[in-house]
Amino acid sequence: MSARPGQYRMLWQAAHAHIHPRAQTVLWSAIVILTVAVAALMGTVYAVLAGLGWALCTPAGLLLFDWTLAFVPGALGVNTPAIAQLVPAMRARLVELVLLVWLAAVGLLAAGLQLIPEAPYLLLPFAMAGTLGAVMLVAGIGAGVILVLPFCFSFLSDEWQGWLHDAAFQPGVVPLLVAAMILLAARVVWALFPRGGERHWAMREHLALLSGGSGSSALWEGTRRYSVRRFLEQHGTGRRTPGALVLRALGPNLFYLMASTTLGVAFAFAAITWHLRGTPIAHETVPTMLMIGGAMLCFLFPAAAVPFLLARTRGEQALVRLAPVSPIDPARFNALLARAMLRQGLAIWAWCSAVSLLLALASGAGGIELVWQACLCCVTLPALALMLRDHARAPRWGMVFYGLAALGLSFISPIVAVFGARWLGWPVWSIATPIALVLTAMLVQRRWGRMCGASMAFPVGRLD
Repeated sequence: MSARPGQYRMLWQAAHAHIHPRAQTVLWSAIVILTVAVAALMGTVYAVLAGLGWALCTPAGLLLFDWTLAFVPGALGVNTPAIAQLVPAMRARLVELVLLVWLAAVGLLAAGLQLIPEAPYLLLPFAMAGTLGAVMLVAGIGAGVILVLPFCFSFLSDEWQGWLHDAAFQPGVVPLLVAAMILLAARVVWALFPRGGERHWAMREHLALLSGGSGSSALWEGTRRYSVRRFLEQHGTGRRTPGALVLRALGPNLFYLMASTTLGVAFAFAAITWHLRGTPIAHETVPTMLMIGGAMLCFLFPAAAVPFLLARTRGEQALVRLAPVSPIDPARFNALLARAMLRQGLAIWAWCSAVSLLLALASGAGGIELVWQACLCCVTLPALALMLRDHARAPRWGMVFYGLAALGLSFISPIVAVFGARWLGWPVWSIATPIALVLTAMLVQRRWGRMCGASMAFPVGRLD
């Protein structure tokens, strides 16, 4: 009997355990619960055949999500340079398992799309390209941006969209794209697992940067010379307060990073809106621009990654504790750190909210659309509380789980507001906004007290 199934099972468990001890439990629970719920709902609304299609597409989507953000990053962490050299058979099994899981998820998605009436024809190749591009970017391979570009398809003009649709409906085009993606996947997966060497160590440093380690990446070092933070480091900010000193020890200045990113996105979509003026699609860009404005609020979620960003500057944090203006009492120091992080997080939130509202206004949104956009800005506020924690202890969750926690906190008030609107008859936004504000105040107050009562935050992660 072949030993490969047992080896695959061991590597599957090790890769997920590298992300979180209960990652597999969360994955299989989500697959079972969401598959049953979505299949029952779609089978009732549409038809039994559509319900069966969604019963295949739902676990396929969750598997692709897990493959992109949990399994592959965990497998990359398992494949250390030493193990790749000393145990080459394990590296080969990792390559096989990563490719097999991706092929299984893609196969489920393809089978489910065949059963769903009027399913998007290009969804399968888009999903294949998007997942491959995302894991390449996670591993520090900049060429993955090319595979993510197809998601800009919806912002093309009507002529380009019509041409691409006609090309996609030609016999054999989509199967040819799928075959090309499968061949590309084999090459990408093999490149993700090098066998030692400089490229392997560079990839490890990039992964360490993403997970909160002290590594660096070519992308970060290449853009650092043009960053606002480097300009401020050279010319000074004029602030010499203890709070500013603590923020300097946080590493990259999140506010200026988010400001430059949101400005770039705003200019890009403003150019698209100007290019499409006077065309029929221009009247349909309002909901799209509102969606993009809401997606820009996801830049608030670096608040969830603060525990990992802090872990990159442990040496500087030890020096901050020796500064004359640094409080000696742990409670005072933690309160100073919490106040500085909350001030920075609120500045990021205010900036992203202002840019999203301006984009919505520039795209032709009316009064009710602007109110909905402002409500969407407010419902993301509870995610700010995630930056308040016992930073002296290493985080138990991976960055992906902190991001999902931020997303879950942002969904609480809209879900409650939907039920409240049916009972009270009020608009959803009038209920969701005060719920989000109250929830934010409660979470911040509770986690503030927990953080101030913990050990000295700096250096972070020194306690298990």
